[in-house]
Amino acid sequence: MRRSALLLAAILVVVPACGGGGTDVSEAAAIQLEPEVQALRQAAADGNREAAGQELADLRRLVDELSATGELGGDGARRILAAATEVEANLDLLASTSTIPATTVAPATTAPPTTTTEPPLPPLPPATEDKREKDKEDEDDEDDEEDETPRPPGNGNRPRD
Repeated sequence: MRRSALLLAAILVVVPACGGGGTDVSEAAAIQLEPEVQALRQAAADGNREAAGQELADLRRLVDELSATGELGGDGARRILAAATEVEANLDLLASTSTIPATTVAPATTAPPTTTTEPPLPPLPPATEDKREKDKEDEDDEDDEEDETPRPPGNGNRPRD
């Protein structure tokens, strides 16, 4: 916002430079210059640096034409061109401090999910009746061992390993 204010202040310098207060700028020249200055002011107020640059170029071209026809004296032309140079410097300042370089981010590509299919495990062999009975006996033995309390040696029992 502060830079825009600086730019507008510099543009306001152009308006009096184009004014018909002195003998260097004829009334006809001031009438022709006024729309150019207004267009420049609007482009700057809109923050349109490109349009403001174009309006500055148009203003300079008009100053050259008016000087060539004698409607604009040397001092008037110098004042207007000096003010235009100041505006241009502020435009450059505005561009260099407010332009954020565009960064291109490559779009994220998502690879399709990879699915690894493991071969199925072979089926378990069917348990035989003997295996089931043995497992059942082992479970019963473990239950029985937990219930037995060890007896002291010498009573006819053998100590456990």
